Amino acid sequence: MTVADPIEGRYFRANSETYHGFNQVFTGTTTTAEIFAVPIAFYLVGLVRKDSYAEHTALLSAQAVADVEIPNVISAETATLARQ
Repeated sequence: MTVADPIEGRYFRANSETYHGFNQVFTGTTTTAEIFAVPIAFYLVGLVRKDSYAEHTALLSAQAVADVEIPNVISAETATLARQ
């Protein structure tokens, strides 16, 4: 992002310490867990209410999250191995 927009990139490079606390709270693992928590909670609410539409919607959203997160994990692991 900083390469694509050099004007904004300068700001983020100069003020990277400003976002240190935010980055510690919202790590990759934490963010992924929060993203998965939404479909899980939606599914559980559907189960409690016996709402098959909510259950099905939650399963579709969980599938969409998995479709995004699996390549994300693979690319992160590949990048880690490439740095070694």
